[in-house]
Amino acid sequence: MNELCELTEEQLRREVYIDAQIRMQDFSVADISSLDTLAPYGTGNPHPLFAQKSLLLRQVRFMGENGKTVRLTLQNDGSTVTAILFSRELLEEVLTEEENAELRDSGYLSEPVPLDVCYRAELDTYRGVTRPDFIIQNLRRS
Repeated sequence: MNELCELTEEQLRREVYIDAQIRMQDFSVADISSLDTLAPYGTGNPHPLFAQKSLLLRQVRFMGENGKTVRLTLQNDGSTVTAILFSRELLEEVLTEEENAELRDSGYLSEPVPLDVCYRAELDTYRGVTRPDFIIQNLRRS
């Protein structure tokens, strides 16, 4: 059946539509709180999607059942941010076998990997402290 498919690789590539290109470190709690005025979110009104290019992946921490959730430590312009990715497989697809092995063994990369990411900005409150939280929706190698 696949042999009969006339679609090109380009046509099979999933398109992602972003609302704005904003650096994660530029978001404040007030900025993210103001996004609530756009709610309720759902099929006809998706969460705003932001993008940032050329982030350097430095470290990961596998969390949750079977390590499927990943906390990424990313750097850009001298700032370090963390973000959550709920699909370990998505990260593994953009890394080389050697990079994946290095992360499995230590959680660190000897050489940073440049990534472009699409993300949602949310607020996280823990022990009475509210801070920005970033949920990666899609990523690719820069």
